Amino acid sequence: DIIFLDEDEKFNNLIKMVNKELSKRKRLFADFGGEYTNYLKNSQDKNKLPIISIILNNFDGILEVYPDFTDDLIPIVRDCARYGIIFILTINSDTLYRRLDESFPNRYTFKLSDTSEYRDIFSTTKKIEPRKIFGRGLVNNGEVHEFQTASLLKDTTDEVKKLKEIGIKLRELNPTPVP
Repeated sequence: DIIFLDEDEKFNNLIKMVNKELSKRKRLFADFGGEYTNYLKNSQDKNKLPIISIILNNFDGILEVYPDFTDDLIPIVRDCARYGIIFILTINSDTLYRRLDESFPNRYTFKLSDTSEYRDIFSTTKKIEPRKIFGRGLVNNGEVHEFQTASLLKDTTDEVKKLKEIGIKLRELNPTPVP
């Protein structure tokens, strides 16, 4: 479902719905060490629960309309990932990162106009920024890494060729898709 900012009832029910689903999954996954991945690997259930992705686009705008939303969101987000409920936020303001820092350890960014923002986003003192290649960005999942999302031209750079080679090697190492 898509919820627009002017749909107060739907927006307020989002937290209730997530809490209800989280409680259900906590009970169900208790036999599997309370982990979604263990449930997927070990459950005999043929209709396994899918991952639920909740995308909050323009989180800055959401907080303008619902200023207390972060207070409701942070306690839920801490538990959700291990139960197969994933939150994805798009944020335009670096002031929000500090409030959400612990609850959202994985960060992705593309080209930013102010290169000092990379240090704020990734909580580092190092000077970091992605190379000036279309579709290039940075990700932090413990360490900061550069990633490539798209290339409009086929095999025009050595970088794209290297990424394809790495992808082929990774596929050979783990031919089974990750759930």
